[in-house]
Amino acid sequence: MAFTKVQIVSRAFTLIGKGSVISLDNPDPLVQSASDNFDMMYESSLCDANWRFATGIQQLSLLNESPVVDRWKYIYALPSNFLKFINIYPRTYDFELYANKKLYTNSNNPKWMEFIFQPDITLVPSYFSRYLIWELAAFLATSNAQVKDLTNYLDSKAAYFKAVAMANDAQNRPQTALQSNPLSEVRYVGSMTGGA
Repeated sequence: MAFTKVQIVSRAFTLIGKGSVISLDNPDPLVQSASDNFDMMYESSLCDANWRFATGIQQLSLLNESPVVDRWKYIYALPSNFLKFINIYPRTYDFELYANKKLYTNSNNPKWMEFIFQPDITLVPSYFSRYLIWELAAFLATSNAQVKDLTNYLDSKAAYFKAVAMANDAQNRPQTALQSNPLSEVRYVGSMTGGA
């Protein structure tokens, strides 16, 4: 089931005992706090892990700019919806990101970037929405000076549902078996021949 921003805020309100919310256009200060902080919390939560549902791959565009530092030769534009870096293809470690907009490198090979972006909230899986509801409830309880026990409870439940969401999300990427482990193989051979 897809949740809207209003539904997530409303469910967070019920967790702190404030009743449901029908609209975010409400003069209540707590509703305004929830609405104002939701976007920040949503983006921050996406950047906390490498969520597969929020992962994209896009070819980077080579810019016709000269790097201001002699160390670099080429500048690529990052995707417009870029939030967080995951990988670059072909793999290289000869690059740096600047201003969340540009990638400086010495390689002019075609670059593809795997990155985190912010999908529309109605498109995220229910396991992430559930986590976000608890995370927002914990934030609202803290900002509303609720009972400390309630805040601690909500924090622990948010952490639990984040772990559950991460476990669910990890199933969207198959695991690959370790084909070779040279360190343990060398250790094993060394112990058989009397080595250290």
